[in-house]
Amino acid sequence: MKLMRPLHFKPLFRAATGLRALVAATMGLIALGTTGCNTIAPPAASVNRTISATQTVTGRVLTSDDLRAFDRKIVLGDNSYAQVNSAWLAQFNKRFRSELNRLGITKWDRKFDCNRFTDLYRSLAQADYYRSNFHSSVNAEAIAIGSIWYVRDSTGTRHALVQAVTERGRIFIEPQTGEEIELSAKEIRSTYFAAM
Repeated sequence: MKLMRPLHFKPLFRAATGLRALVAATMGLIALGTTGCNTIAPPAASVNRTISATQTVTGRVLTSDDLRAFDRKIVLGDNSYAQVNSAWLAQFNKRFRSELNRLGITKWDRKFDCNRFTDLYRSLAQADYYRSNFHSSVNAEAIAIGSIWYVRDSTGTRHALVQAVTERGRIFIEPQTGEEIELSAKEIRSTYFAAM
């Protein structure tokens, strides 16, 4: 019986390497051309300078210097922040309450206290910003919503609130109720943690 010589595929693969690279590059370009990341929305019929209550942000991008003007010790996780549309906050507060109910979080508890409400509010607001501004020209990494931990004047107890930088300035929100809260100068000075 005659033994067959083994086939050597290496020269064949070397010859096909250039073709494989060309096919891979072509497929990559086709994939990029058909995904949503680079699609361009049709131009708006007219430029509307008013901001609707459904828009999460005003279009202004805030820098770390802008945010440090409110609190020089604030902890910043990103380089740029989108200014919040204060009219949007009322709608978001309603959705936040609905989400709390959906999760079964209906009241304060030691295991889900003020700072946990604040963390969830911040996270859901960031997710809403991401979702609603995916194709937006607003070039900010995050929405200007964060947390502030301070000592209450009335009781001397520690508390956490949401802070948002809006076209009206910095405002404070009680995430457990959705109410806008006015902090005294002493309470603002008592801040021991603030982050965005």
